[in-house]
Amino acid sequence: MLAVFPVMSGTNDKITLWAMILSCAVLITVSWLAVRTIHALRDANDRVVHTQEVLVRLERLKFDLKGAESAARGFVLEPKPVFIDEIAESRMGIERGLDELSMLVSDNRRQVDGLVTLRPLIARRLGLIQEVVALRSGGTLTDAVRERLLGDGLETMALVMDVIEGLAQQEKLLLGMRVKRSEGRLNWVYAAIGGGFFLSLILTGWPILRLRGELREREKARRQLVASSERIQDLYNQAPCGYFSVSGGGQITAMNDTLLRWMGLERAGLTRLTLEALCAPEMRADIAKWLRGSDTSAAFHERELEFVARDGKKRPVWLTAAQSTGGVDEWRITAVDIAERKRAEAVVAHARDQAESIVNTVRQPLIVLTEDLRVASANRAFHTLFNTDESLVAGRRFAEICDRQWNVPELLRALEDVVPKQKAVEGFEVSVNLPKKGRRLFEINASKLYRAGNHTTMTLVAIEDVTARKDLDDVHRQFRALFESLPGRYLVLSPEFTVVAVSDAYLAMTMTKRAEILGRNMFEIFPENADAPTTTAGSSVRASLNRVLQTGSADTMAVLRYDILRPDGSFEERHWSPVNSPVFGADKKVEYLIHRAEDVTEFVLAKKLQGDEPQAGGQDTRRERLETEMLSHSRELGSANEQLRALNEELEAFSYSVSHDLRAPLRHVAGFSEMLAAHAAESLDDKGRRYLKTITDSAARMGTLIDDLLMFSRMGRTEMRRQKVALNEMVATVQESLKPEINGRAVIWDIAALPEVECDVPMLRQVFANLLGNAVKYSRKQAEARISVSARSESDVMVEITVRDNGAGFDMKYAPKLFGVFQRLHSESEFEGTGVGLAIVRRIVQRHGGRIWAESAPGAGAAFYFTLPVARARDAVS
Repeated sequence: MLAVFPVMSGTNDKITLWAMILSCAVLITVSWLAVRTIHALRDANDRVVHTQEVLVRLERLKFDLKGAESAARGFVLEPKPVFIDEIAESRMGIERGLDELSMLVSDNRRQVDGLVTLRPLIARRLGLIQEVVALRSGGTLTDAVRERLLGDGLETMALVMDVIEGLAQQEKLLLGMRVKRSEGRLNWVYAAIGGGFFLSLILTGWPILRLRGELREREKARRQLVASSERIQDLYNQAPCGYFSVSGGGQITAMNDTLLRWMGLERAGLTRLTLEALCAPEMRADIAKWLRGSDTSAAFHERELEFVARDGKKRPVWLTAAQSTGGVDEWRITAVDIAERKRAEAVVAHARDQAESIVNTVRQPLIVLTEDLRVASANRAFHTLFNTDESLVAGRRFAEICDRQWNVPELLRALEDVVPKQKAVEGFEVSVNLPKKGRRLFEINASKLYRAGNHTTMTLVAIEDVTARKDLDDVHRQFRALFESLPGRYLVLSPEFTVVAVSDAYLAMTMTKRAEILGRNMFEIFPENADAPTTTAGSSVRASLNRVLQTGSADTMAVLRYDILRPDGSFEERHWSPVNSPVFGADKKVEYLIHRAEDVTEFVLAKKLQGDEPQAGGQDTRRERLETEMLSHSRELGSANEQLRALNEELEAFSYSVSHDLRAPLRHVAGFSEMLAAHAAESLDDKGRRYLKTITDSAARMGTLIDDLLMFSRMGRTEMRRQKVALNEMVATVQESLKPEINGRAVIWDIAALPEVECDVPMLRQVFANLLGNAVKYSRKQAEARISVSARSESDVMVEITVRDNGAGFDMKYAPKLFGVFQRLHSESEFEGTGVGLAIVRRIVQRHGGRIWAESAPGAGAAFYFTLPVARARDAVS
């Protein structure tokens, strides 16, 4: 600097020099001060921007917290997944906001301490919200728990808002102090710069340029803040529920677009609108008192209202009001549309009424119990059977009704476990004394009452009178015990020679066990001894049994050798005197065969030892004793036959009666289901219509089962009208009737020349309809179904018919079940049916004096064989 100005001489020059030096020093000082001040201004500006960012994020944090609060309250009112999503979104915003605030205030210890205080409060509030959501989802959110959780949540929310407000105030205070300090520095700089015009021009140019840059940054921050505010306003206006503010005098000061749209209003008209004007006329006086009389210490007030739009349309809403903070006399109110919930409640109530009317038509007594086993309701059948009415049982403990006859500790303990342990009660038997019917045996079945969402603690108890069934079971057991204890050696066979029952004496004689032979074929159990001198004993016994089936008369066989298989696998020589007798069913046809065998091994072996000429008197005495024993056993056999016949008649009558009596209640169920479908189909949702269809389909299937059971019963009672029938014509008729079921499938029929038989025409047509219908049904999965019908002569009086297909087939180990009532070898979903058809076929064939059996393998088709009497000459028939 000294080099710029030449050195002057004298005092003035020194003064001038020092003046110039001083001027330079002043310029340097002013420049330094100006630069420092500009840096301070920039720092202050950064602090201003920093403060604005902190305030914006604090406001956003408050918005997210209120969003989570509103979503939680919406979920409490109506548990929809959308509220869960809003809570999750708000939680993410809160966590992000806290992280951003931590970064912004990391240089301010007091602000950092405030955030440390704020974080656990927010976590606690979010935890309470999550607990409310969990309890509401589980259906266990009681009013008491809700009030406690909401109360704790509001207290926590108030603390959170206080901390946030404190952080904002601290930030604003810092901003004021920094602005004041910056202004002081600017004034001082302006005074210093005023000392030199050129120096100030030079020195202020640069700060001005820097200041413009800072101002641009500030303007940019302001615009960002405005954009953020607009986004918040858009969220407010586009919310799925209505938001509005009401002054202490009831004047509406703000309203979002959603509520404006609901009410058909314009924003310009809000200046004269009051809360009472939104409500239905009958509610206006009540709503005016609501806010005025509300406890200002409570954070929220809730109630249900009905808004009326400009076009007169009413909309039910749920209001949640919260008083504004900061001393402003104003309420912030949220309105949630509950019209859909109201409609759903009406539909549920209507469906409940319809269901109760259906339940009252059921003949089986039904009763609904609460979790503490008090009677919630009972159907008409219960009141009728136990001579009660609703006033006598409603609200009382199950153990106390009906003269405390249900007070059975084991039953009550089982019922108590139904709801909490999801454990059904099945087949629990209780003896009850009815005033007019005496003591009856009832079977109790109970399960948790199902409702949508499974939010119920009710138990449905079904009570069935099983006295008749148990009596019949007792008859069966008594008869079987009587038969098994008979001293004779008896074996009861089905027409297919399957062992149905056996006496203890027969088991001891043949060295077998009952469990090992029941359900098995007689000739599988007792094979022939290949090493014996003659091996035709098995065929002889089979021929005798077939004669009994064909003639219906007892057949006494000659003494024959039929060795018994010992447990070790060796054979023991045995000689028998067999008698085969028929047991007739209600249709007077052979239902069972009784094979009675007397062990005469000792007699035969003694005869061999004595030679062809036994000692005089010894053989006659033994023969007389044997004949006496055979006569005694024949009488026992006749008595057993008579008992079997009577029992069979009782079973036939019971089957017909049960099937006939089931028709009436089934018609009620089907009829009322159709009425319900016609009356309430539009008001039911998809699940309700599916439940109704299940009831209708089940009733139809039950009707089919009853029809088949009645047909099976009639097959044993209908009088037969025999006549000559050409089987080829009958098969052709059945083929024609099966065309709708075939429905264009590739089916190759192979019908051989069939003979004429003597039979009851409707019955035999039913046989071919069932067998050929099964062949068509079980072969439908084949690309090309093949079904054949052929015949061969079995004897002079009987013909054997074969129906064969290439369908699904079955495992021969299940063959004994094939012709039983309601016995199925395939699932309902795979092949439809009731399991009665083949039982009907067997009964018809047996009534004609024939027999039926089957051969098959899985996937290899099936062949059914049955025998019928051939047609005799006309004069022989007459």
